[in-house]
Amino acid sequence: MNQRILISRTDSIGDVMLTLPMCYYLKLMLSDVTVLFLGKSYTQDIIENCPFVDEFINADDFQSSGNDKIVGFIQNLNLDAVVFALPDKRWMELFFLAQVPTRIATGHRIQSWKWATNRPMFGRKNSDLHEAQLNIKLLRPLGINVQPTLAELGAISLFKKATSTSYHRLIIHPFSQGSALNWTMKEYDELVGLLLDQGFEIVISGTAKDAIQLAEFEGEHLKKATSICGQFSLSSFIEYIGQSHALLACSTGPLHLAAVQGIHAIGLYVDRRPIHPGRWRPIGPHVHVVKESDVDQKQILTTPTLVATFLKSIMERPTTKR
Repeated sequence: MNQRILISRTDSIGDVMLTLPMCYYLKLMLSDVTVLFLGKSYTQDIIENCPFVDEFINADDFQSSGNDKIVGFIQNLNLDAVVFALPDKRWMELFFLAQVPTRIATGHRIQSWKWATNRPMFGRKNSDLHEAQLNIKLLRPLGINVQPTLAELGAISLFKKATSTSYHRLIIHPFSQGSALNWTMKEYDELVGLLLDQGFEIVISGTAKDAIQLAEFEGEHLKKATSICGQFSLSSFIEYIGQSHALLACSTGPLHLAAVQGIHAIGLYVDRRPIHPGRWRPIGPHVHVVKESDVDQKQILTTPTLVATFLKSIMERPTTKR
């Protein structure tokens, strides 16, 4: 008998990427299952590109809808279970009102005791497990008791589309949304200056808003690199990343998009809980973490010279595309 199970994750790119392995294990471990995913417009292209998701539901479509309409919509989905990878209070209450039989959320939240039927007890903040491993713990009430290694997670092909086209291109993504420590533009400018004569293409990525910041920056070297800021849809950007050789960023969404496509993904991290790479590094076959000790710094302290040396070696290495 077919089971209909929905994963709810209505936040950012990196968080969604580390939730997708849940969909893989649902398909792997359950004999007959339809996997639905509740996400936002911002991540729709990612979720629909995952071969283990059968149906995407856009949470943004319900922003102005009343509770009765949303509850009726949920009831018509005929769900057997919902798993709250993100325990959003509003959506948890709505699935409760819709009387979905099994509602799973971590037991360390007050809203879980109000609106969930199953509450696996584990904490995230002080755990040594990776975020993707922690997410999979939420599947235990469904009879899925696996604890994959990072290598096993990195071997999963989470995207449908794979390109065999490859360019000798390094993407540098200098921007973040403030959730992780980063360099300033000055350090990225210095890095580009150290790489300009190496014989490979250097591209700066970001959003349309980031393009304004880049244009206003008065550094000497960043303006010599090609900017693609704000030029692509997310779907096109995913494909562009997959055609590249490497991507450098702090702990941001594009780093995860690079890793899962099998190109070299180089991440800048500080070994500080809860933002340490042990929890938030991307998953993929060619992930490289540049990690520094926590000295209560406000930004990444690793020098551009050290990173440039590492990047030069990376750009000489082949990758094996999935």
